[in-house]
Amino acid sequence: LMEKEEEAGPVLPKIDISRIPPERLPPRGTVFDDLPADASTPPSIPQEEAPVAVSATVADAKKPSLEDRLAAVADPEKAAPAKGRKRATRERKSKIVSDDDDDDTPKKKKAPAKKKSTPRKKAELVPAALPDDLPADINFSVGDSVLVNTGIIVHDRLKYHTVNHMFPVGYKYRCKFTCVKHPKEKHMYTSEIFECGDLPLFRVTCECDPSQSWTTTSASSSWSQVLKTLNALIANPRQTCSIQGTRYFGLTEPDVRKKLEALPGANKLANYVRDADREAPDES
Repeated sequence: LMEKEEEAGPVLPKIDISRIPPERLPPRGTVFDDLPADASTPPSIPQEEAPVAVSATVADAKKPSLEDRLAAVADPEKAAPAKGRKRATRERKSKIVSDDDDDDTPKKKKAPAKKKSTPRKKAELVPAALPDDLPADINFSVGDSVLVNTGIIVHDRLKYHTVNHMFPVGYKYRCKFTCVKHPKEKHMYTSEIFECGDLPLFRVTCECDPSQSWTTTSASSSWSQVLKTLNALIANPRQTCSIQGTRYFGLTEPDVRKKLEALPGANKLANYVRDADREAPDES
């Protein structure tokens, strides 16, 4: 029996034809004379590949070679596939940003844009007209100075007097001071007090040049403007422009104060203290 089987050739396994697509079947009458001795199936019938072999082949295909890995280190953008280049670029930029965030150096914050503020126009100091009942000029001499007019006491507005001084409307006083037109000489200046609502106005005018005039809301401020003008003209200006304006208005002169204290309404001033009522200095 064994000899008969060897003469008959190897026994081929049975093939389930129902599993083979019709287009893959050989035409009828085909004779497989050249079938290899070790073949288990005809060459025209595909055999199912083992899944393990297929997965290994795919893994080998996806595994980069050494040259590819070296190229990726040298230039990541060229080595990366087309779809992954944008992602690699984004990752590199995010890494740069994160490195900047780790820096301990303080970052300057942008200051908010400042709104352009329109400068406010200063209210013009316009003195009121002198009252009709203004007393006549007395031209009272006080040394080199002259008290031209005592003016009228304003007792119903607190800004027209302080504890130490009275500011009568229409008051006029003349004194000598360095001239703004001829800085090496001294000329007469006229100091006047005007009415401007609830505030008195103090005006100083250089008599040799009436265009040089300064009007403010305080005696010291008006005379400070005179000093600033002189400092711009002389070679060695003063270090400061502070000045006691009430002195150059004559309001500190004892004879002038007596004249003012004798005016009608002087006793109605709420805050002013007369020189006679002031405490005498302790001589002990």
